[in-house]
Amino acid sequence: MKHFARKNLNDIFSTSDFNITCESIKKTVCKKYNIKWMIAGSLILSGTINLAIALGVPFHLIKWLWMINGFALSILWPTLIRQITEKLPKKYLGKSSIAMGTTVATGTLMIYALSSIYAHFNSFKLAFYTAAFAGISVSVFWLSSPICKLPSIQEKTECKKSDTKARHNKAA
Repeated sequence: MKHFARKNLNDIFSTSDFNITCESIKKTVCKKYNIKWMIAGSLILSGTINLAIALGVPFHLIKWLWMINGFALSILWPTLIRQITEKLPKKYLGKSSIAMGTTVATGTLMIYALSSIYAHFNSFKLAFYTAAFAGISVSVFWLSSPICKLPSIQEKTECKKSDTKARHNKAA
């Protein structure tokens, strides 16, 4: 235990034990909590961190904030995939996978292009403002979106079964 106590935070956060712990937390969070709020929370947390960096947090805090940002975004993708598989019929899953795969590349290319423009005008902080605005705006859109209110495929199946049973009981 003495050996562990002597490690500094950088050593602790770079160990495989920490990675395993984060993966376990992520699995629990992605599976057990409300999808609507997990997606919105990930986006809001990421947007808030980007805003904090743009506004000028002390430099030594940026790596810790960026680690939290990465964790928040790592929760976003599996939760989105869970949402898609629960809400969409199987015939649309292939197309939705392609659409989901293109969003990462599109977003990366867009922010790289914008970052180059911002750097040209000597204002790299605009990249963080852009990410903050995008994350928070998309989370507000997400929370007001009708897709959050759709029943899952499983819920639809259960409703149909209970409706069929109710009709069968009435007929008898």
